[in-house]
Amino acid sequence: MHLRYIAVWMFVLTGAVAMADAKDEDHVADAEVRAAIQRSLPVLETDGVAWMTQKNCASCHHVPFLIWSHNAAREHGIAVDETKLEQWIAWTATFSQSRRAWFKLSKQSLDGKASGDVDDNTCVPAELLNKLATLVDRPFASEGELVAEMERLLTRQELAQHRKSLLIRASRPLEPDNDGGGLDTLSQLLLGRGRQVADASDAAAQKARAVDWRDVMLRWQQRDGSWKAAGQLPAQNRPVAETHAVSTMWAMLALAGTDHPDKPTQSAIARAAEFLQTKDADASKDVSGESLLLRLLVAHELANPDRADALVKEVLAHQNADGGWAWRQSGPSDAFATGQALYALRRAGVAADRPPLVRACDYLVRTQASAGWWTVPSRAISSATNDGRLKRLEPIYRYWGTAWAVIGLSDTLR
Repeated sequence: MHLRYIAVWMFVLTGAVAMADAKDEDHVADAEVRAAIQRSLPVLETDGVAWMTQKNCASCHHVPFLIWSHNAAREHGIAVDETKLEQWIAWTATFSQSRRAWFKLSKQSLDGKASGDVDDNTCVPAELLNKLATLVDRPFASEGELVAEMERLLTRQELAQHRKSLLIRASRPLEPDNDGGGLDTLSQLLLGRGRQVADASDAAAQKARAVDWRDVMLRWQQRDGSWKAAGQLPAQNRPVAETHAVSTMWAMLALAGTDHPDKPTQSAIARAAEFLQTKDADASKDVSGESLLLRLLVAHELANPDRADALVKEVLAHQNADGGWAWRQSGPSDAFATGQALYALRRAGVAADRPPLVRACDYLVRTQASAGWWTVPSRAISSATNDGRLKRLEPIYRYWGTAWAVIGLSDTLR
């Protein structure tokens, strides 16, 4: 009798192990993933549109992710309001153009001699400084606008003699102060712009927007091939140099994803790749999972399969036991990092039905709030230590993480 009981228990245990293995191998049902995405879209719309209308800002954590998340859902067969989506994109494009101040005279630029890569090394006469006082710190979107204002204040002879010098001093080739329409926003808009539309006029408008965003990004590239992060990104919980490298990788990937990159774009991508190669030796110091994911995407983009395969293994090694990833390596799982990981792994060619991705989808479906959000503690990402500041950041990271969860989950749909 004792042996019979042992045999029965062995049968039960063997069956339990087999069921556990089968459960691990089963793909989370598409229906569950689609339902999670559909629950999130209305809350992303509500807060994203509020950021447009109330904040009047196309920030890197709301508006481009409103667009990207909806485009990602649409690309995988989930119904979205196409009219609203196009309105959001058009508003963002107009906003971006309105925030560019390529020319601005400052007191510093007018005092003394010009510096940098310029061939002017003369001082602006004191009498011109007085005449131009009303233009100091006024932004101008074009050279023509600035010249028109100077024509009102200077004589023809003065303008003819000093025009070149003044334009050199007013030129601002690098990214202007962040106002919600900066580099990272444009990278995200390019990456999340979605498929080409069928209507010819709409397709032309879509292409024109992409070209405009690309051209601005090319203008903002630094001499060393990098791009600088702006806004609150440098205040995230990692070294500032790592954040700049992250922004550089996102910008490089965004440009590489444009249709038929022209020679200036190809050159910019090559310069960025050279910059990143110089930083590879410091990669071991990176503290965010986002850096690792982007190195994987860059290796994949540059057709370096051996390095990409090694980085896939490294990314998978950082997956937590609950199926998620942490934004800051070795931390607790969150939707922000898990959505990014799914996006990167799928873009790098990892099959959606591989067990690690199955567990990631299960983690996201399991941790979504009934209202459609995923909670992402701001303390996990921000370097802020003040409780009041962290509390104000909570809605931002909740939104950002929810959008990334939608993007990542969408890429797993078949």
